[in-house]
Amino acid sequence: MNKIEDEHQIIMRQIQGVSFASEMHDRDEKQIHKDLVRIIVNEDRKLKAKKTLFSLANSILIVLSIYNMVSLVNIEAYHSFIYFEELQQDPDNFGILYYLVLLDIVHFLRIINCCNGIFGAELKSQKIVTFYLIFSSFLFLCRSVLTIITIISYSQIRKLCAVFFLDEDADSLALNYCLVMASFLFFDALFTMICIVQGSNNRENQQISNELRQKIQRKYFICYENALNSFF
Repeated sequence: MNKIEDEHQIIMRQIQGVSFASEMHDRDEKQIHKDLVRIIVNEDRKLKAKKTLFSLANSILIVLSIYNMVSLVNIEAYHSFIYFEELQQDPDNFGILYYLVLLDIVHFLRIINCCNGIFGAELKSQKIVTFYLIFSSFLFLCRSVLTIITIISYSQIRKLCAVFFLDEDADSLALNYCLVMASFLFFDALFTMICIVQGSNNRENQQISNELRQKIQRKYFICYENALNSFF
């Protein structure tokens, strides 16, 4: 009789041990889920803050690009260089006017690309943001090369100013024009760098958040399947 009672107590202890282990496992699972949800919430907060900065930097780039295209200085420079090209009467001369035209094309493409980047960040699309990052680097490289070539062509700018102004004024105007172009290049580089860094961070945070969400979805999908299998 004592032997049967001992065996019964052993079995009950084993059942209690299994029940306790199962309970601890459930607690661990719940804690893991809470930790995952907490991480997802934190990543979403970081993503929202970085997305705001990313959109702001892109908006500033759009404003700078529009100003570069439609500013009075740019329009007057176009008219002056067109007149200067006509005075030279050399159709084979690849003058500074063509560099300005190419710069405007780059500015126009940048406006489209910045809108595309903001749109991709709102949709949380990693593919659109990746394309934005690659194209932003390409456009900045083109803008830098064209601006540097234009500044190097100081003699043409000086010659143009000398057509309309005295020598002293021509030197000052040509120098100021080159300084303005260099200043815009600096601000362009600054905000482009901010956009590229924030865009890369957004993409990484979005990838982490997506992976965590998929992990939780897979876990609950397995639980759902197990619950269904228990009924059939």
